Amino acid sequence: MISSLMITTFLVPFLISPVVGGHPLGLFTHFGIPVFWQCLIGFGSIAQTGSTMVIVFENQQNHLVTDGIKLNSTLSRRLFAIFNQAIGFLFIIPVLMNVPDQEVAKRNVAKWIVCPPPEFYDMPIFILAEDSYLIRWSVSSMLAVYIFQGGFLIVHCSYHLISKTRKLSFKTRNMQRKFFITVYVQIFLPFTIVGIPVFFLVFSVATGYHNQLFNNVAMILMSLHSFLSTIFSIVMHNNMKKDGFLCCSSLDILISPVTTIQRLTLSLNVEISSESMDWNLFLLISVILTISGLVSNVMLIKLVAFKEIFDKYCKIGIGVISFSVVIYLIAYGIETLVCVLSGTPFRNPVCQEHTIYQLMSFVYTMTAMISYTSQTAFTIERIVSIKIPKFHDSRSFQLIFWIVVVVLIICSFAMSCFHHSGNKTLVEIYGISTQAFVLSNLPLMIVAKVSSRKMYRADVKTYDLARKHQLFNSYEITSSFVFALIINYLIEAFALLLLGMFKYGNYFFSEDETGKMEFIIQMFWNINHTIFPWSVILFHRGQRSIFKKSKIESNRMTSIDGTRIVSNPTQNDCFEQMKLAWTGPIF
Repeated sequence: MISSLMITTFLVPFLISPVVGGHPLGLFTHFGIPVFWQCLIGFGSIAQTGSTMVIVFENQQNHLVTDGIKLNSTLSRRLFAIFNQAIGFLFIIPVLMNVPDQEVAKRNVAKWIVCPPPEFYDMPIFILAEDSYLIRWSVSSMLAVYIFQGGFLIVHCSYHLISKTRKLSFKTRNMQRKFFITVYVQIFLPFTIVGIPVFFLVFSVATGYHNQLFNNVAMILMSLHSFLSTIFSIVMHNNMKKDGFLCCSSLDILISPVTTIQRLTLSLNVEISSESMDWNLFLLISVILTISGLVSNVMLIKLVAFKEIFDKYCKIGIGVISFSVVIYLIAYGIETLVCVLSGTPFRNPVCQEHTIYQLMSFVYTMTAMISYTSQTAFTIERIVSIKIPKFHDSRSFQLIFWIVVVVLIICSFAMSCFHHSGNKTLVEIYGISTQAFVLSNLPLMIVAKVSSRKMYRADVKTYDLARKHQLFNSYEITSSFVFALIINYLIEAFALLLLGMFKYGNYFFSEDETGKMEFIIQMFWNINHTIFPWSVILFHRGQRSIFKKSKIESNRMTSIDGTRIVSNPTQNDCFEQMKLAWTGPIF
């Protein structure tokens, strides 16, 4: 609550990333509080979100663990809370003790930042640091402390909830499990949503990418943390739903007394509508994720398949990956529609009897397998293009390439038949094969990235400039895929953790409600299909340059000797000059 109030009212920071600086526009500025102290208050209040998370889980652990590692006395718990809250303010002190001279820092930053916004010159911008090295280490140290404590408390609580201790009855343990999961979801879902703008700001500072529109949107999304926490608190806690705005029984005080039967009927209707509304909310989120996944993959096809900077095999490979995901999401959408028409948004025996559902389910699993196998085949094709360029350009490779495409489609068809055969062994083969393709892709992509970077950095006399340009493109593609796959694996690991908790720990739903759990897991797959294309686009320097729309015609800043300061040429500028040199007239 305090962090959102600070961001939206008292600070209102205007950030200019990748510069570690900006200008506060809130009430503190109007009150005359120096920017130095506003930075301390702002960073400290935002860091209190992490300390609050640790304190909440410590409180849960203290009530749950009867014997073992925990803080017993009230004094030790208070000191623990004070320590974590103090860390939030202390971590920024090393950065504040090394604030550079503002005039010199502004001139130095203007030399390397590409297309700064007009506010960089019009506002009294406060530059906290000329480079992000010190602040990176400070923030990383703070996060390491919070993550270590939070991780230990979560694991410790989970262990005591899963273990069959005699000091807790079965009913008490189930109540504690439900409450722990509720608190876990209530804390981490807002963190996940707010983590998207934080991830962009870190990405911007680390890579030097500047987009002022995204900076402003990121700050707006970060200010929504308290709002989202409140919404999730109301949705996750039944008592809040009953006593809050979702309950209509409070109208009884304004109308004539009703009978006991009428009150029971009204209460029953409220419970049914609340449960229905919860699943309707999940259904709405699922529809939004499906549509955003479709749009994201179509955007990736447009930006890659129709660009001449990529070779034909690269365009075909990424095109097959994205197109298979598009068909996959369409099939899943039709599946869900059939289930909704049968009465529930998740899979049930009624909707599974429909022929259209069975057909879409087959297409769904087949295109999923095509997507996984195509990613691995695309990575191998990139390695061949880097290591054996002559063979990559030959007709033999072209023939092998198309044979592999046909074989992948046939194998995906066979695997989909395995999945729908009803044979437990064949179904397990499908699952193991899917995960094998997914897990094998990252090490292969890292090999392609390292190889292209090593060969690109070699002496230019080894090969011509056209080959060097090709290696640079290969490095950019493989590098963007590596980062996208890492994000993909993190989301998939979290989803598999939830699935394992459901299967082996009986969390979330009962055993006969598998369809509900599959519906939740599918939402995480759809998140992956939305994030993956944009990760590839934004981590690829050539592709993310299309989002740099801001341009400044005049630069009013001059150096000490009165000369005009201009931006250094970018990698793209150098390649444009080489292109002109290659295609221009020969003298």
